Amino acid sequence: MLTNESVERQSPKMLALTALGITLLNPHVYLDTVVLIGSLANADPSPIAFTIGACLASLFWFSALTAFAPKLKVFLSSPLRWRIFDAVIAAHFDRRLRCNWRLMRCCSAFFKVDQLSSLKAST
Repeated sequence: MLTNESVERQSPKMLALTALGITLLNPHVYLDTVVLIGSLANADPSPIAFTIGACLASLFWFSALTAFAPKLKVFLSSPLRWRIFDAVIAAHFDRRLRCNWRLMRCCSAFFKVDQLSSLKAST
């Protein structure tokens, strides 16, 4: 188990460079920002309102992560609690995927039947 004594202290400059590297070299940042959010913003009738809303949601999300990090550190200090946390996340995503599949079946009038069967076979 990782303890405070076994962690090597780094300079603030090295910490900032590491954080920038993890942030800017992560391909998901660009996929999420440019492709996903960009395509949603392009379809929105009010791009300024969408941009302001996306910025506020991002600010809220990362502020909440920062605020709750000390509490999560205490909660996730045990391997058993990590397993429970992972199981809850997995159950949540499983439920979301099933809900999305049901939604797709409800909207099947917009899809060809062979497209739906190939989608179901791949999941």
